[in-house]
Amino acid sequence: MGRLFYGEITKDQRKDLNAGIRADIESLWDKREKLQKENRDIRNPEEAVPDAPFKDIYHEFILKRLLRMASEEGYDSIGWTTADIQSERWSEDYAEGYRIEYDQEMPKFLKKYGRQWGAKVEHSYIDENGTVNRELIVDLQKVMEEHREDLKKADSIELVSEIQQRIIEVQKTIEKLSGTKVWSMDLTDSMKDTVVNEGQVLYSIRRGMTDSERYEVLKDKKIALTAKADKAKLESVLVKLKQNGESFSYESVKFQDKVKLFKKIGEEFGVFKEYSNRSINLSFEYSKSSLEESVHKQRKNYQRFAKMLTCLDKVIENAVGIEIHNRNKEGYKTDITLKEVYVLASVFEDGNDIIPVKLEVKEFTDKKILSM
Repeated sequence: MGRLFYGEITKDQRKDLNAGIRADIESLWDKREKLQKENRDIRNPEEAVPDAPFKDIYHEFILKRLLRMASEEGYDSIGWTTADIQSERWSEDYAEGYRIEYDQEMPKFLKKYGRQWGAKVEHSYIDENGTVNRELIVDLQKVMEEHREDLKKADSIELVSEIQQRIIEVQKTIEKLSGTKVWSMDLTDSMKDTVVNEGQVLYSIRRGMTDSERYEVLKDKKIALTAKADKAKLESVLVKLKQNGESFSYESVKFQDKVKLFKKIGEEFGVFKEYSNRSINLSFEYSKSSLEESVHKQRKNYQRFAKMLTCLDKVIENAVGIEIHNRNKEGYKTDITLKEVYVLASVFEDGNDIIPVKLEVKEFTDKKILSM
């Protein structure tokens, strides 16, 4: 159907968008006021000026509403203009603010948010009608490459000059067809389905929250119980290992023997791969080195850990984020490459027992890894 642009939507669409955002903000404002009142009780009331609500994440409310509007109305993508366009349209005085909002915060949020559905944020080009003839541009780029190859083979000054002129003309045509550079994100089918049928979490766990704030976010959260330990398959895996002459046991005295056993189990159930979780909008890997750390944390719960590996996909899928902290949290070694630690809670079913699981995703500057 086309692309829905923030900043270019109709008056009625803007009215609906703003009304929806106001409703979302108002539904959370009472909670904010309650928490602020608790803070005022321990401070001088005259100095307790309420802060602007969600001032640091307001753009997230707008973009989530825009995604919902675009999904419900059948658009194929959403888009927004760059900081340069905003400065040209309004004022150079606010250029730095536009750069932070339009070129940094909005793309950064949607890149992370859209990753769970395979949606990508990138620059695209539009003309005055909102479209671009991409096929023609690709054809012209091929012509440009052919001219450049011809330029390498040119054997006279006249021929070089002629080919250079052709290249300039093709470049001008491409620039004219390309139109204006903007930001955009295509909406995948899975994204549309989730946004329309399941809704979006408007307010989630973030770093720096107080216990009271986290309580307000988490008090109505539920963890789906769809992860079930496959004890029969686990038993067959252990029998297979024994038949292959690998004599491992949960009770083995040597730590490395336990690690070898769980690595074999992990390989059989295909747990060493990349995962994603909607609650924290993050993709991360679980590797054999991560498993070694997990085994070290188990103390005496080795059998339950083995059972959890049989349904790890569902355990991670259902997990709910409960805290985000950084490397300065007491008890963690200082590591300049560690950016965030995401703590999640999940469960799995083991016969008549419901087993709680604590997960940690550590985000480093170059990777994101899971431990349990």
